[in-house]
Amino acid sequence: MVQFLFSRMFFIDILLIALILTLRLPKRDRFPLRLVAAAAVCLAISVGWGFLFRNVSPDAMGMAILNYLGIFLIVMLAVWFCLQISGWSLIYIGAATYFIQHISVRIEGLLPLPPEQNLPALLFHVGVVLVLALLAYGLFFRRVEYHILSRLKLHQVAPIWIIMCLMCLVLSSYASKAGEYSLSFRLADLLCSVVGLLYQYSLYQVAGAQREAESIQLLLQQGRKQYELSKDSIERVNIKCHDLRHQIRQFRQAGQLDEAAVREMEAAIDDYDAKVETGNTALDVILTEKRSLCAEKGIGFTCMADGRGLARIEPADLYALFGNALDNAIEAAEGLQDEAKKQIALTVRQVGEFSSVHLQNYTDRQLVMADGLPLTSKEDKYNHGFGVRSMQRLVEKYSGELIFQQEDDVVDLYLLLPCRPPEEREN
Repeated sequence: MVQFLFSRMFFIDILLIALILTLRLPKRDRFPLRLVAAAAVCLAISVGWGFLFRNVSPDAMGMAILNYLGIFLIVMLAVWFCLQISGWSLIYIGAATYFIQHISVRIEGLLPLPPEQNLPALLFHVGVVLVLALLAYGLFFRRVEYHILSRLKLHQVAPIWIIMCLMCLVLSSYASKAGEYSLSFRLADLLCSVVGLLYQYSLYQVAGAQREAESIQLLLQQGRKQYELSKDSIERVNIKCHDLRHQIRQFRQAGQLDEAAVREMEAAIDDYDAKVETGNTALDVILTEKRSLCAEKGIGFTCMADGRGLARIEPADLYALFGNALDNAIEAAEGLQDEAKKQIALTVRQVGEFSSVHLQNYTDRQLVMADGLPLTSKEDKYNHGFGVRSMQRLVEKYSGELIFQQEDDVVDLYLLLPCRPPEEREN
């Protein structure tokens, strides 16, 4: 039995590693049944495959490559049968699987182990494979999100396969043919496989960064459209309020309305016409909009703002920056049980050649920070969390600084934005 398993070890290694690396990837329906069937089919094929290549000479380098590549493709088809992933994602996972299997073989080759094929040797080999696969999963693949992995295309995945074939297949076949088992060769071969894994990691990081950039860009574009809509709506409301005031004055002079009713209508109009004036049109629009929203939600909004120092910032960028900051504060305040803490305070003032912004609100949760920015508390990380990063990008665009702080249940956001471009300040 031990000899049989040793003769099918490459099949077992590849299948075992692939299943560990894909623990978080989407599964097809009836996954347990599919997994059992795939494993059984692979085992059955391995018997015939071993018989087909039983007389292959170590000198037949081409046949050796065909043998390993055929086994690899068969196992990858079995994995694809169990998982609901794209073909390029399967190739990406397959290459990582091959690299890890190759690393395990090279590590064993560096150890002074007896050549016997017995049960202890089998258990040791499986243990090495499991440790390496779990290590790769813990360090990288448990963080892999399929919506990012599925973005990889042919021109990105193809180099991985070229590296895999050159490093794993060709080098292994060459070593068998030439009897090259020196320490330097094994270390170089091991290093090549590690480099292959690191290259895969960098590809995933680039895909994730591209997806984040696209999401933030879309968010900013939506903010620009929303700014124009909000600006137009507020202007129309102000015009209507002005007309209504004029009509009410006429009715009052004619004695056609009860004075109490007149005062009630004027108070209602004042609520709608409560436009914030900061000296910056874009800031006026967003603060007027958010103050009305706070009033609807029963949240106190205290605002002392001088927006003249923010004139160099594009209106749509300013709208998006303050809109995201205030939306986060409103969301935190809205969820509080203590009505007295449903308060938001905003201060915008000019300090020398900078505009200083301070936004403060209460919260009922502890912020989890990463790279100085709070992570989203929503379960759907795929569609949330870009607002804060878009704020960071906008602040960097204007050479500013963004700081989040929390002390007990109070969250403070600080912004420092130059009133003039850096090149003008230097002059």
